[in-house]
Amino acid sequence: MNANTIDILVAVVLLAVVVAATVAALTRDPVRQAAVLAMLGLTLALLFTVLQAPDVALSQLGVGTAVTPLLILLTVRKIRGAGSPGGQPNPGQPNPEQPDPEQPDPDRPQPDRPQPERPSRRERRSR
Repeated sequence: MNANTIDILVAVVLLAVVVAATVAALTRDPVRQAAVLAMLGLTLALLFTVLQAPDVALSQLGVGTAVTPLLILLTVRKIRGAGSPGGQPNPGQPNPEQPDPEQPDPDRPQPDRPQPERPSRRERRSR
C-alpha cells in the first residue's frame, strides 16, 4: 500500500469513530448505549489496526468492545430487575417505583401531627 491509500483509510476510519462516538453520546437508553459503545470499541480497534498498533487494537477489542458493554448490560439488568419474566422486579424484593402501602408518605402532611413551621424565603436567604 502506498502512503496515499493509508491516509485515506485512516481518514475513513477516523470518520467512523467520530460518528460512533457522537451516536454513543446522543443515545439515551442505556441498553442501546451499550450496543453503540461496543460499535465504538470496534471502530477504535480498527483504527488502531490501521495505525499499525495491533497490541492496542487487541486490548481495545477485548475491553472496549466486549467487557465494558457487558458490564453496562449486567448493571442495567440488575437495576431494572430483569431476572423475572416480563421485566418485573423479582418477587420478595422491594420495588423502588411503587410506594409501600404500610409506610406513610413523608411528603404528604399527616392530619394528626403538628407540622413544623417552615422558614420563609427571606429567612432562608439570610442564613
